[in-house]
Amino acid sequence: MQHGKYSRDMSQKVDENVVKLPEKWLSLLIPVYNVRPYDGRIQLMYHAENRGLSAARNTMMEVATGKYLWFIDSDDEMLPGAIKNLRDVLDRYAPDIVMCDYRKQGKVYSSFSGESGSFQADTDALIGGIFESRRMHIWSKISRRELWANDLRFPVGRCFEDISTVPWLFLRARSFYHVPEPWIIYRIRPDSIMGMVSRTRGFFDDKKNDDLALSLIDFDKNMKEKVSNITASTIYAIANFCGKEYTKISYRLLSNKLFHDKWSGLSKKINRYYEMMEACSSGGGSC
Repeated sequence: MQHGKYSRDMSQKVDENVVKLPEKWLSLLIPVYNVRPYDGRIQLMYHAENRGLSAARNTMMEVATGKYLWFIDSDDEMLPGAIKNLRDVLDRYAPDIVMCDYRKQGKVYSSFSGESGSFQADTDALIGGIFESRRMHIWSKISRRELWANDLRFPVGRCFEDISTVPWLFLRARSFYHVPEPWIIYRIRPDSIMGMVSRTRGFFDDKKNDDLALSLIDFDKNMKEKVSNITASTIYAIANFCGKEYTKISYRLLSNKLFHDKWSGLSKKINRYYEMMEACSSGGGSC
């Protein structure tokens, strides 16, 4: 990460005082908050005020020089050998996307449902596999920097930014490789976005749940325009993902508000979320 000042509007060019380093094979992009400077091997950037995770990632992406980008959360841990194993995959296959598994509370979880340990050039298989696995987190994916171009960025001010970004990133990929081994240890924090949404009793955060319901709007349409060989299994995987997220939203709403709000109001909200989630998938609720 390079050190420099940035405007509030991330659509503007990077500050001319920021000096880009020669291209390297990998940029590790780690957003941090309230930290002291580290040693000279780490290039620090800063925002004058905390603008959130998406803005931090976008700022780092603007000046990243690595051929590949790996976004890693500051509270997670990279396992020994991850960088070497990643380099081995890239040197041998050079895929657009590399996916790794992760460890959580001592258990290993797969980040992809599909063929592992081989180079594949099938966007349909990539999209279907990520929706079937339901693992949308960006920190288990390493992507070629070119895929981001100048128009794909994390949505600032919105929650569930990975769900709003990863599927579109994958639509641009022509090849991928899933490594069936954990490279990341995921730490569970009660104050995380998912923790707050799931565990806060008596309170239903309309904005956060709206962000989730709207995260895949227009994705289905874009997918059909860019990928010619979409299979029925991929369409089902997307519909199933949306259906499960709708069920989770409805459960959170009812578990927090069932004995506090009138049923008529709750019913309207549930139907609204159903319509929002159904619009994200051509398979819809019937699928």
